[in-house]
Amino acid sequence: MTVWFDARGRSVNTLSVEMWSDLDRAMGEVESVKPVGVIFASAKPTSFIAGADLFEMQAMDDSQLDLFLAKGQRILDRIAALAIPTVAAINGDALGGGLELALACQWRIAIDEPPI
Repeated sequence: MTVWFDARGRSVNTLSVEMWSDLDRAMGEVESVKPVGVIFASAKPTSFIAGADLFEMQAMDDSQLDLFLAKGQRILDRIAALAIPTVAAINGDALGGGLELALACQWRIAIDEPPI
């Protein structure tokens, strides 16, 4: 099974409230379907996940920020706890939370040349 990241209307994927919600739903599907493995990949040609959506985070109050970060950590914990092979297919930037997501996977495969 492949979980694709594709932040609608953006040139790169960022971990926004919407992206975490999409990933939460995808993880629910993974946990119920129980595939033989999962690949986490980006639909963006030159970027995996460029970290958190800093503009969105800047607009949050402390309570909202705490909830946002806790939700992200719970999802990363779910990925790390999967009892099936997990692979991060890294095709470019993997910064901040994007790197954390890659590290939650059992394996990471990355391109060896920067995208043009």
